[in-house]
Parts: sequence; C-alpha cells; structure tokens
Amino acid sequence: MVPRMNTTLLLCAAALLGAASPAPVEPLRLDLQSVRELRHLDVVTADDGITIGDRPGLYLEFAAVLPEGAKILDLVQPEKVVATDDTGADLSKVEPNFWDKLEWLTTGSFGDSNRITLKLLPASRAAKTCSVSLEARARVSYGLEPHDVAPATSWTAFTHPLLKGVKAEYRYEAGDGTASFHVRPADAKDLIESIVPAADDAQPQGYSVSYGDEEAIFGIDVPAKGQKLRLFVHKDLTLMPVVIELKDQKLP
Repeated sequence: MVPRMNTTLLLCAAALLGAASPAPVEPLRLDLQSVRELRHLDVVTADDGITIGDRPGLYLEFAAVLPEGAKILDLVQPEKVVATDDTGADLSKVEPNFWDKLEWLTTGSFGDSNRITLKLLPASRAAKTCSVSLEARARVSYGLEPHDVAPATSWTAFTHPLLKGVKAEYRYEAGDGTASFHVRPADAKDLIESIVPAADDAQPQGYSVSYGDEEAIFGIDVPAKGQKLRLFVHKDLTLMPVVIELKDQKLP
C-alpha cells in the first residue's frame, strides 16, 4: 500500500514537539544509491484505467542515513522543484498521483521506509546529465515505547501524550476468533507501529491495516479474557529538512 501524505497530522505532531525542542534541526542526510530511467511504448491502444507499477520517468533513489531503530514515517512534499537535464528540458512537471496531488518524493514500503525515491519526468534522449534542487521535510521517529490500553468496545480517548495530542480515539471489536482495533482519525495509524496482546515478553510484530477517510482498522491477535492490548507508539518525533542538491548528475 502506498502511503498517503499526512501533512495535517505531521504538523500537529511537530507542534507538540516544538515547545520542547525549538532548536534548528540539521537536514536529513541522504546518500544517492541509483539513477534509473523508465520509458514505455504502447504498441496497441491501452485501456483507460489505473496504471499499475511505475510510470515512465527518471527515478533517483536515496538511502537516509539514520541510527538503528529510527524510521521515516512520512514526507511533506517540496513546494518547488527545480530539475533540468543538460539540454534544458524541465523534468519537474510530474503527473498528479492517485489522490490528485503532486508527489515527487516517496518512501519505500514493507519495512524499507528509510529509502526515498525522487521521481521526475524522463530526460531527453540526447541528455547526459541532470541537475536537481529541492527542499522537503520528513517526520522521523527515533524509537518505540509501549502503551497499554484496555480493549474498550466503545470509542475511547487515548491517554498517551502523542495520540492524545492529535485527539485520537480507539475501540476494540471481537468477532468469531478474530479481533480488530479501530483508530480515528485515520492518520493516527502512522503513529502506531504495532498492536499486540500485552505481556511481559510482547514485541512489535507485523500487522494488516485498512483505512478510509474517517478511521483505520488494525487486524490483531485476539487477547485473552481480561488481557490488555499493547501499542508500540513512535517516540522522539523530529521534523527534519530534506535537501536534495545535485549538479550534473550522470544519467543512465
């Protein structure tokens, strides 16, 4: 699932941190890993519909240099992107994404969120290099902390400071051998890494989650009678500048 940008929640989280850490933050260090260009030609008329996979374009992949346990949660897109090849072609005019938003930067999925991909238009066939200048922001978590809650079946406000700060609520729902944990607003899901039955040796584990405009639903293991649920909540959130400055980068 491709993450949607959670700009409002991100800024709320940043505001919670602002009073405690007003000092300027150094930009996130990015190491360029690869430059890939994708071109595509339909030899028959393509059906209208949703495009699966990468669209034609120039893809620059970076690895974020972060300490072990740190994780990029989401990105705020740059307000301006300057990107040209050495023939003078403008590479910044990307098409809107599924939500009709301009999206140049994305993070990896399936546990690879610390890789950032910059997508641009394909360079001219005669081009040999490209240059890029942009500044965005990333919300970075520097660890997890456990937070236990009772499996309340009606909407209940979180007491955890970060979740409380974004006015998040939850409710538990049990089925025939199944259980789900509902969270609203839906974007609050990105503050939660994992939900498991509470135990002394409980550790974060993988999960399934679905979400709409109003709420997110986690599929979880069924707790025993009287057992609480343990959330692993991201902590030490930092809103970091993401600066990309490339000059005459060689093209494939």
